[in-house]
Amino acid sequence: MSQLRRIMNSLEKNGTGNMKYTDLPNKHDEIPKWNKVLEEKVKNTNEIIKRIKYIESELAAKDRLDGYVVKGFEDELKKLKNEGDN
Repeated sequence: MSQLRRIMNSLEKNGTGNMKYTDLPNKHDEIPKWNKVLEEKVKNTNEIIKRIKYIESELAAKDRLDGYVVKGFEDELKKLKNEGDN
């Protein structure tokens, strides 16, 4: 018996084999937990954007900053931009 067939038999025995796709929660359902997760993600994204703008403004005047500070800002900026890509 194939592994897939064994999994399907196990699901049918447990009563979960007939679950419809629409029974699963998704982002369009009115689920308070899901809405909270989305709100937090938007809030975090806005904070990241503000921080990126601040760092870019500081780096615009990097000739007035210490080398270690500039290096720290550049590293943080790179990290924040990579975080946004994921």
